[in-house]
Amino acid sequence: MGYELAVVGLGNTSRQDRGIGIYLLDSLQDRFSKYPIKFINGGVDGRDLFNLLQQLTVKKVIVLDTVEKIESPGSLNYLTMALDQAGRLEKLMIITIEVFETDWGSELSFPLVKKYKEISTEIESVIEQMLTRPLRINP
Repeated sequence: MGYELAVVGLGNTSRQDRGIGIYLLDSLQDRFSKYPIKFINGGVDGRDLFNLLQQLTVKKVIVLDTVEKIESPGSLNYLTMALDQAGRLEKLMIITIEVFETDWGSELSFPLVKKYKEISTEIESVIEQMLTRPLRINP
């Protein structure tokens, strides 16, 4: 199957909220399983992201990662790379999720659990916009 879009999740599921990118990746993969989207667990370290992006054959990529102490927990930040910066990609969007707790543990903090559905829905909307054909997804 030719993929139209790749979604790369970064995160550490052993460090509470730092794992949300991976948890979202799993949820999104279930939700969009019938669509031409490649879902990739990028692991805990974003340093290999450039090499990973070079290996992809898709034209559009969304990267899910976390950020700390910029805004309130659960807030999403969007960074879209200009075409000349993204190389052969048509679109590269990095979405960061503001974390609350990063201690050892596999559970998300209460603020992120409370906002998880809202975060997921917003990212689903971004995915729909990046695909060339509109999607109709039933909850």
